[in-house]
Amino acid sequence: MAKKIANNASAKAIANLQEFQGSNLRGTITNGVYEVYSYWTLMASFNLATGELWENPKRYSVTTSKQMNYVRHGLSMIAK
Repeated sequence: MAKKIANNASAKAIANLQEFQGSNLRGTITNGVYEVYSYWTLMASFNLATGELWENPKRYSVTTSKQMNYVRHGLSMIAK
């Protein structure tokens, strides 16, 4: 079961590739891929086997952009 956290704590969970549930952000592991969603939109994925990283390039609302900053910060700390 995913740990409930505040959205502003999501960067640390992402950096540690932990499953989590924020108020509207969540991180899950599915078929060897760590995925981060904002509501139902995939914001980023990280393939655990290959290290391949994908970030959603689209622009969104101010709120979702703030969430994406948490996601990017967490991704930048993976394996460091």
